[in-house]
Amino acid sequence: MANRIRESIDIEKKYQIIKLVEKKEKYTTIRKQFNLKNKANISVITKQKEEIIKAFEERSYSKRRSLKNNNL
Repeated sequence: MANRIRESIDIEKKYQIIKLVEKKEKYTTIRKQFNLKNKANISVITKQKEEIIKAFEERSYSKRRSLKNNNL
């Protein structure tokens, strides 16, 4: 069985994906454009929409690829 390589998507790309989803772009088109493995990636990004937009607009991510929830 082959090992799967996990690739993370930076916040700038996530923000672009959110904007395309808001424009009613098809998930398959977005998936191909950003070279994502499946549509579930887009669903997860849209669920985190608020946090991603906030981090992108505040530029608080400083080239981070993921958002950590420190309130746990």
